[in-house]
Amino acid sequence: MPNTREAQLARMYTKEAQLAHIENRHKRHKVDRPYRAALQKIHTRHQAYATASPVSAAILSYSSASFLYSDGVLCYQSEGHVRVLDIHASASKECVINISSLIISTISPPPKNPRTGRFTLLNYSHGIIACLYQSKGLNAPAYLLAIDVGIGGTKPGRCILAFPIEGTTNKMIARHNDKYLYFGTHNLDEEGHREWCFTGINLVDGSRMDAQVKPNKFIGSDINSNVTFTIHGSYFYALSSQRCFEEVDYTSCYHCVRFLLSDPLEVEIRDKIWRRQHTEGPINDLWTDLRLLPDERTGELLIVEARREWRKGAPQTQRTYYMQPLPPAFAPGTDNTGTPLGSSPQQSPVDLSGSSDSSLTNNVDAEMLDPPAEEGETANLATQHTSASHTASPRRLHDLPEEDRQIEPLLRKTDAPHYQKERPRLPRYVHEGDNALTKRTFILARTKLRAYNPAANAFLDLVDDPVTDPITHATRSRLRIRVGARKLKPPARKEGFLKGPGIDERTGEAFEEGMQEEYEPLNPDGPILWPPSPPSSPRMGPTQVPSIDEAELTLLTNILNPTGPPSSGQAGPMAVSPAADVHALSDAHCVVYSTPYPTPPGQKQKRALVLINFDAAVGIPRPADNAAELTEVQKPPAAEKENFLLQETVGVSGQQEPMEIERPRWWREEPARWVSVGLGWRAHR
Repeated sequence: MPNTREAQLARMYTKEAQLAHIENRHKRHKVDRPYRAALQKIHTRHQAYATASPVSAAILSYSSASFLYSDGVLCYQSEGHVRVLDIHASASKECVINISSLIISTISPPPKNPRTGRFTLLNYSHGIIACLYQSKGLNAPAYLLAIDVGIGGTKPGRCILAFPIEGTTNKMIARHNDKYLYFGTHNLDEEGHREWCFTGINLVDGSRMDAQVKPNKFIGSDINSNVTFTIHGSYFYALSSQRCFEEVDYTSCYHCVRFLLSDPLEVEIRDKIWRRQHTEGPINDLWTDLRLLPDERTGELLIVEARREWRKGAPQTQRTYYMQPLPPAFAPGTDNTGTPLGSSPQQSPVDLSGSSDSSLTNNVDAEMLDPPAEEGETANLATQHTSASHTASPRRLHDLPEEDRQIEPLLRKTDAPHYQKERPRLPRYVHEGDNALTKRTFILARTKLRAYNPAANAFLDLVDDPVTDPITHATRSRLRIRVGARKLKPPARKEGFLKGPGIDERTGEAFEEGMQEEYEPLNPDGPILWPPSPPSSPRMGPTQVPSIDEAELTLLTNILNPTGPPSSGQAGPMAVSPAADVHALSDAHCVVYSTPYPTPPGQKQKRALVLINFDAAVGIPRPADNAAELTEVQKPPAAEKENFLLQETVGVSGQQEPMEIERPRWWREEPARWVSVGLGWRAHR
């Protein structure tokens, strides 16, 4: 019988829990120690994130182009190479790929000058990088590459795939695991609208999947804003927050499509996952952020969307993080166009929110039209509300709540509005952030990263908080993290006893489990900024308690803002603002961002890659007692050491014998650059 900690960790889909399971699996006598240590690590990481108390910060390297950060692994381009660093493993070595040699070795016929092409990193997962190479010139071919970099027990130095891409590569995305890779492109359809088209490739044998997936009316082009994609388990998921092109509607719904990686013909659709009522107020779409994140406790996907809204017409905006589990059951199987199998195109779709639309000619929630329409009576609200005679049934119009009927004058004959009842939101799935009462807020231009960690109940922003030099009065950028967390209030009590489930005054029914939960800010004074301001700073406030001495603050400033203050007010590359062009990615463990770095005139602009780490298990930089080891490696290996021999054990006649396999010239290992850069900070705990 599993012990308490093992049973609890069985619900924790984290790296710490997985390592604990692996460690205990190899022990003859099952012990409690691995699970106790894993729980402590998880709790410490959550607390560090929620309280804006990073464990360490460091400059990892310098790049010349974009980067990827996924599954704890950093992939970036630098001086014609792709370099790969496993941050979560605190790796002291990096995999290095020579891009020109890779292109010449894998593409046939090879381009005359591979350096003139464009090389783009698309995705990293399971030790494999997906990349796109486009040759220079009109109608030049493009190739999708999949490269095994040898992280996580895979065999390094293999180009698994070199797949020619036909047609456009507009907004191309790629998602993969160790067996299948799917890439999507945004193409024009017959009506002049753009549609997503997904193509699958089997990474085991390099074959193309039999069918392309083109979800019908799957709208959304801004990745991670109104559309997002992921692979979870054995399924590919695509989620959109849009339903139609420029149509007026009552209810906004999520549109989710998923299909089996091994069989893309098995497409499942839920296109009416309730999102919000439009009468809740306008949305500032510039702030919208949409993700599909795995729940650390259940392992299931969670829809996480950040919205800034003018709620109910309020003059100020409210920033809120909304969450909801992805529905466990999907619609019946559909073909690769999104039409339900066994149905005709004219047939009404199934109401995927729980009620059937089969009795309706339009997608109006049947529960709002009870009793059902008489024979010959239509439920097309667009026709009812826009016809000159308004011949619609009064019963139908008056059945809608008064606040939802505000949208009626805006409806046009071309609209096909949907309506669903407003769904109650559990407090655990609604995290209110900035509003008019928040003491310090930042405009979008100064907010470089917006992330949310459901397990820590906290949102995190990377912001540019400029500071003025008290002597020169020069203003320079200063990058800081800003964290707003919440905690669950104790259960409400009445006369010394816990209150019962409670009754909803509107319906007279008991509240759903969890509806009585109440949350409060972890810090009553608002979001916390880190690093804290010096005690003498005019911006010092109750949300910034100095816990770092002046010397450490100076070190952190140099790490988080590698360019430092402008020199004598001179313009030019050496005085570039570090926050002028910041790109950032994050997960529940770390934040990684790139910022312009001082570059001599005539050279390509370099970018510093900066790490902010909340996980005590990540040893970058290493603790002070290991600092002596950092100085042993200062320079990368010489160019002539590009060939390596890999010792691999191969079974021959029932025996295991070592066999030497020559690695390709385009792949090698080098000491990690963070070791030689040597600029890092670690908290004293």
